[in-house]
Amino acid sequence: MTSFSWLDYDEDETRKARELLAALDSESVDALGLGSIRDGFANLMFPGTSTIQTRVRYFLLVPYAALLVAQRGPRDARQFDNWFRQAEWDTMDALKKMAKRRDGVIGFDAGHNTQRLPSEVYWNGMALWGVVRPRADGAEAGSLSEYRAWVLNRRHTRHQGPDVAVADVPYFDELPSMPEQFPGDALEILPTKREAEYLLERMQRTSVTVNRITGETSTALLAAMAADLRLAQVGSIFELDPALLDPRTAVLLRRAVGFSTVAQGARLLYNRMLCEDAASSGLGEFPNTEARLDGLEADWIVNMLAVQGDMEQWRSELTSLFAGLRRTGVRISGGSERFVRAWSDLAIADPEQALKTDAARVAIRAREGAIKRRGMARLRDRAALERWRGALFGQNYMDFRFGIARRHISDCHKGLGE
Repeated sequence: MTSFSWLDYDEDETRKARELLAALDSESVDALGLGSIRDGFANLMFPGTSTIQTRVRYFLLVPYAALLVAQRGPRDARQFDNWFRQAEWDTMDALKKMAKRRDGVIGFDAGHNTQRLPSEVYWNGMALWGVVRPRADGAEAGSLSEYRAWVLNRRHTRHQGPDVAVADVPYFDELPSMPEQFPGDALEILPTKREAEYLLERMQRTSVTVNRITGETSTALLAAMAADLRLAQVGSIFELDPALLDPRTAVLLRRAVGFSTVAQGARLLYNRMLCEDAASSGLGEFPNTEARLDGLEADWIVNMLAVQGDMEQWRSELTSLFAGLRRTGVRISGGSERFVRAWSDLAIADPEQALKTDAARVAIRAREGAIKRRGMARLRDRAALERWRGALFGQNYMDFRFGIARRHISDCHKGLGE
């Protein structure tokens, strides 16, 4: 029997905006403008995931709710929206009957007042995992609004009544059978055995476009993890064995891990500078924050020195790293690239000195000032610094949504009874 530890979870423009807001916490705020690089790696390795996803069964609960609406044959967009919202609420209520607060049920506390329903969180992932069928014209699978238009157009053009059969709705791809009387009185948050098999198979087929111009694709790290339990069982992305991956994915992983490792020092120094500026400006001292930073900085220095040879190799590949991300459509500004290069030179040469040198402090102060509008840069604007209360920004290494992906796979294996 395989044992998985459960991971904690963090709680089309609307979805993106809400996801961004959800990410703005003390763990993941993008104080130095490195988010485009971080997200570029995350999207290549774990397509279809997001920081606000909780449990993998939602990849099927959402289309089940959507099918219920199609079965009823809404006459217009307003009726579709009302019925779909009610279907999601009913699903939420059924899940809450069998769940605890930390089980990842969206809306567990807010109930029907929740501002972010599962369809907003999972629809894009459903398309990327192939739960939504590819469009006939070869374009990427569409949004929820496209599905609504498809349902309404289908009803009107075929003059169908409200008794459309589930099997007659081919928008979704070979879904497992919907639970009887879905959503019913109570629902488990874990997938059924058949659902788990389906979701693992979808993850194993995930691929990503590595060149927008040529259309070249590559297998995602998510696919490898879903296919090989040895990868899914490790505790962090830093423990993944590149020898278990194909060469292209192994290179991508190595570059992502190197970026996370070197960038962590810059994030820690940013926090240290906040403490120093707050003290020198008479805004107060934060001894607990500084003590925490002492430990985090010491650990980072040890980590950097332990992999210094690997980091030298990583630095030599920075041109290829940036070019590769840009080929996939990631927008990386010249300022971001220059900052990463400058900080990497300092950090790899001498990580301990990098946390002390004036050159690093000047670069970080300038970087924050360049990416934030007037009045928002804490290292330049006293009012912004006054609003800071000692919370650490980015104290954990970037994991590129590895934890989210690992929990999704863990849920599937629990659903299989492993």
